[in-house]
Amino acid sequence: MHRRAGGKIPVTLKDVAREAEVSNTTVSRVLTGKVSPVMISESTRQRVLETAARLGYRPNLMARGLRTQRSGTIGVLVADITDPFSAALIPAIAAVFAARGYQFVLSHAMSDSLSGREFEPLLGSWVDGVLVLGDRVLGREAEADLLKHYHHVVGVARTRDNTMIPSVNVDDTHGIRLAIEHLLALGHRQIAFVGNRLSWDMDRRLDVFLSEMAERGLSVPPEAIALGPHSAAGGYAAATRLMDANVKPTAFLCAADLLAVGVLCALQEAGWRVPQVLSVVGFDDIPQAAYTSPPLTTVRQPVAELARTAATLLLDSIEGETEQESSNELRSDAAPLAGSPQDVRKVLLTPTLVVRRSTTSVHLCGSDCDHNVSSG
Repeated sequence: MHRRAGGKIPVTLKDVAREAEVSNTTVSRVLTGKVSPVMISESTRQRVLETAARLGYRPNLMARGLRTQRSGTIGVLVADITDPFSAALIPAIAAVFAARGYQFVLSHAMSDSLSGREFEPLLGSWVDGVLVLGDRVLGREAEADLLKHYHHVVGVARTRDNTMIPSVNVDDTHGIRLAIEHLLALGHRQIAFVGNRLSWDMDRRLDVFLSEMAERGLSVPPEAIALGPHSAAGGYAAATRLMDANVKPTAFLCAADLLAVGVLCALQEAGWRVPQVLSVVGFDDIPQAAYTSPPLTTVRQPVAELARTAATLLLDSIEGETEQESSNELRSDAAPLAGSPQDVRKVLLTPTLVVRRSTTSVHLCGSDCDHNVSSG
């Protein structure tokens, strides 16, 4: 490699093309992930990627910005980065951005959706678009305000009704149905619900739970529902309230794994054996779910696919490529990327049930059993 005084000459796209023995256009399409009108073979793609890595090619973001009038930077807005589900999305999002030559700035709102302009920290940054993580950020007015500043905005796990932001979400109805069917197959009929009303996806999961139980002729008394903050402490407090109210379920369905972690702790501290007497099901399959005691049965959200699909949708919008292929697992119910709430694109991904050791067949005596941990 040639050297200038004081350092190396940066590797250019032309250098990669010359070494890989392909055209500049082919290198550009491979490295940016753009759809090519001409088929690029897998062997050619790999040769370009290997050559770029060997030469140490890095895109010149400043030059590209001057040429395209884009910064190559994305704003990512998240309510609470300490939430395990939100945190799990970030690496997969970052991988898509990096593969297409983008970087991102993270704006940590740490506020509820009624507080207003959580996106203001992004206004001082030159970003090409915004990815919004979750429902607990951006109320209706703030959402409209954001769209005045940024044309390219996509949401992940953002299920609120009448949203004007295109979004990629999990099918909550299918997920809750999987959890209910699992518990019913184990003989459970008295199922308590732990959730919160602080975000639209949690609210929807409760509504789906109630309607699915009603369709099966199973009543859910109000005292069998406990709502609280979206945290392990919230789940702990909710389970404690249910026990203090003398509710006698045989199973708990939690709207999120984080709540289920608290529920497990509360039940075990009170001496209730899980799953021998009480079964517990979560929702999300956060990394910690496999390591609770006992390991948590839960509805798995396809985190990597959620992140990958949303990040790709946003970048394709920025680069003028809004066409997206559909598959058996991905359903798009509207064509435009932005517009009125009725027109925005909404993509649903299918969740799956992960059965671990926090659920088992209902005990004949239910929660009236001797529940002491040391019992046989």
